[in-house]
Amino acid sequence: MKYEIKPVTPEDTLWVIEVAAKQMICEEVGRPELYDPFRLDPIVDKIVDEGTGLICWMGDERVGMVGGILSKHFLMPDLKILFEVVWYVEQGHRQTRAPFLLIKGYK
Repeated sequence: MKYEIKPVTPEDTLWVIEVAAKQMICEEVGRPELYDPFRLDPIVDKIVDEGTGLICWMGDERVGMVGGILSKHFLMPDLKILFEVVWYVEQGHRQTRAPFLLIKGYK
């Protein structure tokens, strides 16, 4: 099967919060005390609204995602920059094209 990159949609919100963000925070960062789905919900909503999140699909399975929030640069307020919030790829897909395609999708 082939990987496909698509924007994060409202239908993806639950997966982003309960799988991608939770795995990133609890397993990758190693700080399970920071995982709070109620705080993540408005953040993920903002990612969806701004179109700043991408999901990597393999068939009908989500295998990774990257998402950020647009904000004014603190030194140059006329410039907006993207702050990464969630960056996660399932273990079995990390040595594949999935991570590369997620990053490439941000051009």
